[in-house]
Amino acid sequence: MQGVSELHTRLPIIPDCHYLAKRLRKADLKDVAAAGLDPLESLIRGYVYSKDCRTIALPDGRPAAMFGVATFQVDDLKVGSIWLLGTDELIEHRWKFLRESKYWLKHMSSGLDLLCNSVHKDNEEHIKWIRWLGFTFLRHTESHGEPVIEFAKIINNV
Repeated sequence: MQGVSELHTRLPIIPDCHYLAKRLRKADLKDVAAAGLDPLESLIRGYVYSKDCRTIALPDGRPAAMFGVATFQVDDLKVGSIWLLGTDELIEHRWKFLRESKYWLKHMSSGLDLLCNSVHKDNEEHIKWIRWLGFTFLRHTESHGEPVIEFAKIINNV
């Protein structure tokens, strides 16, 4: 991430998707299953449809995670589906990652009215992170047979 010696953020490349798809955290694999996708398909969709996809890389350049916001319009609202998929190595560098998370949330949500998505109910690391970023948990539901929690954050007062 910017200004962090152990991690840095860069523009992604397709090989990042292939690398990460084979190494995602078990909890992130559950998020992918809840979306009804396989890991590679999920990462490539995020890469293609996000307005500003990024790779979080380790000092040696290997990807530790990818994240982005896929945007869409609902009536007059500009909505973003925020996502992040990572390896266990991202968790090992959690403090460096957390220091930059709020910057990237502000950057990725620029021009949007609402951010939302769902997280698998067992993805404890992401649930803590989502709460820390100020999102509201809306409801427990199911997606593709997996238990998920929907969350959202109002960005602009609409």
